[in-house]
Amino acid sequence: MSGRCILHLRFVLPADLDSELPERLRRLLEDFTPRVQLIEPDMAVLDLTGALPYRKRDARSVTELVQLRVLAYFGLRSSAGVAPNRMLAAMACALTAPGRRTVIDDSPRRSPPSCVPAPPGNCPA
Repeated sequence: MSGRCILHLRFVLPADLDSELPERLRRLLEDFTPRVQLIEPDMAVLDLTGALPYRKRDARSVTELVQLRVLAYFGLRSSAGVAPNRMLAAMACALTAPGRRTVIDDSPRRSPPSCVPAPPGNCPA
């Protein structure tokens, strides 16, 4: 991703929710980036923009690592959506099954050839 990188997570919570779980979850997520916002007890939004160069990984691998740690520490499966803004990340997460991730990349080299702008000389008259 060339610009911002927002990760939206939705957790599958157990029926008997521990009252300390959201705080422990927030602390775990802050190991990846200090820019964490918990939305209700079952969702979180992380701004990974600064974390990607620090960890020397791409958005997909950092997201996989976050999901793996949440599963290992708390036994929670999660859906993840990664995009250049919060709205697209939330939409991607809403369409993703638990245990999976959807990454929307905004770089032109990752776009299908039909979406890449053509040079002015190649346009039909």
